Amino acid sequence: MFIMVDGIDGAGKSTVIDTWIDFLQNKNAPILSLRTFWKTHGRHPTPEEFKPHTVIISAEPTFVGIGKKIREEMIVSGTPYTPRQIAEAYAEDRKILYAAVIVPALQKNLLVIQDRGVSTSLCYQPLHHTDLTPEVIANIPGNAFALTHAPNHLILVDIEPAIAISRLLERQKQDRALFEKESFLIKARQRFLSHSYQELFRSRGTHIHILNGGVPLAIMKEEALRLLKHIL
Repeated sequence: MFIMVDGIDGAGKSTVIDTWIDFLQNKNAPILSLRTFWKTHGRHPTPEEFKPHTVIISAEPTFVGIGKKIREEMIVSGTPYTPRQIAEAYAEDRKILYAAVIVPALQKNLLVIQDRGVSTSLCYQPLHHTDLTPEVIANIPGNAFALTHAPNHLILVDIEPAIAISRLLERQKQDRALFEKESFLIKARQRFLSHSYQELFRSRGTHIHILNGGVPLAIMKEEALRLLKHIL
């Protein structure tokens, strides 16, 4: 099964995934964290290295190859790259990840849980430039490949942008102009919740779930865990 978790910055995606990891570890599920593997080995794991595991925790962009360049160079403040170049880089990083890890893992009947993905590109990138329509983004080869392996479940962690901004301030995540970011997050939230966006996934067989990220932490964890048990 392939589960993707998404939402605006500060919504609580990490809280959801960390809650699930704790639950699965308590069930003695062997978990492979790609983030840890990437940082340790500087590459993607091979299918042989999946064997001891039943769960893979993934994230995008990756921390190797193009993904590393995206994180360290392409999306920093003052980047010289165009929105189209950045979109194509994300898609290429995604294509390599899917070919090397996601598709082989699903073929081996593993559970894959991923933080962000093609769902993020289809929400955020059309907001950066009018030429980057959802159709254009979906048809970039890496994205088209990912959409042929659309997640079984897409979890959208929903939150009021003002609350998300306050969380980002608490975490001192002030890497860009904050007020401009809040206006962007308002648009992104509207897009995540729109029928046209969700239909891009439903039409490919994805079940969409909305989790309330604005409730107290303990309640959010309970609801996230209840949802995972229901899905599994």
